[in-house]
Amino acid sequence: MLTDLERKALQNRQRQLVNNLFDQRKPAANGLMVYRNSLLMNAARALSLTYPVMTQLIGEQAMTILARELLLNHPPHSGDWAEWGGELSDLVRQTQALAEMGFLQDVARLEWVLHQVGRASPAPIDVTTLQHLEQIPLNRVRIHVSPAIARISSDYPLEAIWRAHRHLAHSESLDHRGLAEAVADHQGESHLLIYQQSAVPRIRPLSALENQWFIDIQRGLSVAELLDRHPQMDFAQWLSDAIAHRLITHLSKHFF
Repeated sequence: MLTDLERKALQNRQRQLVNNLFDQRKPAANGLMVYRNSLLMNAARALSLTYPVMTQLIGEQAMTILARELLLNHPPHSGDWAEWGGELSDLVRQTQALAEMGFLQDVARLEWVLHQVGRASPAPIDVTTLQHLEQIPLNRVRIHVSPAIARISSDYPLEAIWRAHRHLAHSESLDHRGLAEAVADHQGESHLLIYQQSAVPRIRPLSALENQWFIDIQRGLSVAELLDRHPQMDFAQWLSDAIAHRLITHLSKHFF
């Protein structure tokens, strides 16, 4: 296990190596050019696998350019390309040429979360802790959500954008005008829950109530506080669904 100091030193060496490889001011021998191109192609392919919808939206050439920028500023920390590329949404936000499509940053965020949730280890549920709901006061019971879930909120119809491109064949063309109109007509925030089912990441739309419910659980509110704050929530139905989809891991009891 690397210490923080050793990990930082390794990252600095990797960054220097990538900078040397891509420094256009230095003459590159044939061998270096081959290695440089191979590294870039591997990085671009890794990004396209992690961000398939982004690749559909902006094209493979643009993704290759972004891959090069990520290599220069955020070189991989390990030999596993699947662990690399999490900074793409920040890079998209900083790239002026992509500024007109403001939803791209959120699409990148969604795809990275999907990638991470898909790679997460399944979290077991301790069903024995459900007895806390009957045995102790609800103001001492806390719900713990699975580490293999995530929430995303966006000003854009993020799920519609993602699904419109996710299953689009390369030979098909998207109705960009229709999609642009849908984005322009969207009002308010959209909320998504990303969870894992049978080792596959899934997306579920959340209402504003459901989204706030999850926020308050993660804030550490007790079951009693949750029910007081959200009287519209059908707690029994939600709990049954949360167990079925492994959205929670256990309930805990707290002492004052």
